[in-house]
Amino acid sequence: MWRLHPEAPRVLTLAGLAAYAAVAMPAAIVCWIEWWAFEGLALLVGTLPDAIVQLAAFGTVFNVLVTWYNLFSGLSQGLCAVVGKHVGSGRPHLARLRVGAAVLLAMPLAVVIAAGLWLGRGAVAAAFTADTEVQSSVRSSMLGASLSVLGYALLMTLYGACRGIARQSTAARATTAGYALGIPLAWFLAKEHSGWPSPLLGVWFGNAAALGIAATCVTTLMLRLDWDGIKLAGSSASCESTKRPRKSSFFDRPRKSSLSVGEAPLLRSAFGDDEDDEDGAVPLLLGE
Repeated sequence: MWRLHPEAPRVLTLAGLAAYAAVAMPAAIVCWIEWWAFEGLALLVGTLPDAIVQLAAFGTVFNVLVTWYNLFSGLSQGLCAVVGKHVGSGRPHLARLRVGAAVLLAMPLAVVIAAGLWLGRGAVAAAFTADTEVQSSVRSSMLGASLSVLGYALLMTLYGACRGIARQSTAARATTAGYALGIPLAWFLAKEHSGWPSPLLGVWFGNAAALGIAATCVTTLMLRLDWDGIKLAGSSASCESTKRPRKSSFFDRPRKSSLSVGEAPLLRSAFGDDEDDEDGAVPLLLGE
C-alpha cells in the first residue's frame, strides 16, 4: 500500500481524466474502428450465398492479413516515439525526415507482401484447409486482400506520425470516413454485383477502398503540415528555462584510491595524462 505526500497534487481529477481522454480516445478509435469493421464485414459475408464457405475463406484471409499487419503496427509505434522525441526537443525537421524514411521503408515492404499473397494465394489456401471450395474462394478473393495491405501500410505508418505530433484526432476522423464509405461499397459490390467476379472479392475491395481513403486523408495532412511551426508542451525551448541543476551524486565525489603511491603514476601513464573533468570530479584511479 502507498499513499501520496500530504502536499502532493491529486492524481485523479476530472480535469486530468478529461485531458487523458482527449489524447487516448482518438488513438483508441482508430484501432476500434478497424476491428469493428472486420466484424461488420464478417456479418456481411454471412449473408452471401454459400455463407459457410465464404465465411471460412474470409476468416482464412483475415488471419493471414493481421499477421502481416503487425509489421506496420510495430513500425507505427516506433515512428510515434521518434517523431515525438524530435518534435519535443525542438527539432521538427528531423521528425519530418523520419516520417519520410518510414514511408520509404513501409511501402516497398507492403508491395512485396501484397505481391507474395497474390502470387502465393494457392499455397496460402492449401496451408489452411483441404476443402477445395474454401480454397477456391480464398484464391478468388486474394486480390482485394492484397490491395488492403497497401492501404493499411501507409495508414498505420502515418498514424504513428500523427500520434507523435498530437494529431491522432485527424487519423481517427480519416479512418472513420474511410470505413463509412468502404463498408457500403463492400455491401454494394458483394450484394448488388455478386457475379463481379465473386461476392467475397467485392467485400475485400470495399475494405481496400476504406483503407485507401483513410490513408489518402492522412497523407494529405502530412504533406500540408507546417512542420517548422509545430509546438508541443515540453519542447526544448520550455525545458531549458525550467531545467534545474543536477545534484551531485555519490559517484561524483572524489574517492580514495586503494592503490599504492607507486602504482598510481603507472596507471596515469597507461591511461593517459588527461586533466580533471569540467565538473571538478577527480578520476577514480588517481585518488585524491
